[in-house]
Amino acid sequence: KFGVFRRSQALRAIAAKKNEQGDHAAAVGSLERALEIAPQDARADIARELDDTLKRAGRGEEAVLRAIGAPGVSAKGRAEQWQSLAKIREERGDKEGATDALLQAATDDPSAAAWAAVERTRGSLAAAEQAWREVLSSDPGDSEADVAIEALLVARASYDELAGHLARRAARLAASGVEKETLRAVRLRRAAI
Repeated sequence: KFGVFRRSQALRAIAAKKNEQGDHAAAVGSLERALEIAPQDARADIARELDDTLKRAGRGEEAVLRAIGAPGVSAKGRAEQWQSLAKIREERGDKEGATDALLQAATDDPSAAAWAAVERTRGSLAAAEQAWREVLSSDPGDSEADVAIEALLVARASYDELAGHLARRAARLAASGVEKETLRAVRLRRAAI
């Protein structure tokens, strides 16, 4: 009969072999089982191996979330992990998720730098809006810029500005002689606000 230490070591060896073969998903399963049964003094090493394997398997966000939820993590340590998560999400193109993670980091360990990072990511919407407004000023008939500005105004819940924007769009459409259905749709959206 084998003890929990030897069984956890066997599972780690299986995971190492799976990692060498490139089967990271199977290695994750073995390491999760090893972590469950391992004695307390072996858990830290297994947890590090599991985090590394999760990252290799393309599940880096899960590894960071595990670290955030680990018992005994200081507020500063959690904030650092939230910042790592923000980086992962930003690299993946999830700007909202990155902003949420940075907001949580700033909440856990409030500092000027942490709050500045939150404002930088929030500011990316303002920068996008400014760029689209410049495009629309240079070409008032650019429908892509017009719709992008509408979406950005909705995203920041600026309904008064949105109503004005839709009114200007309706005026442009009426002057250009566009189909009445398109003009009616814009007017209905404005009326709904």
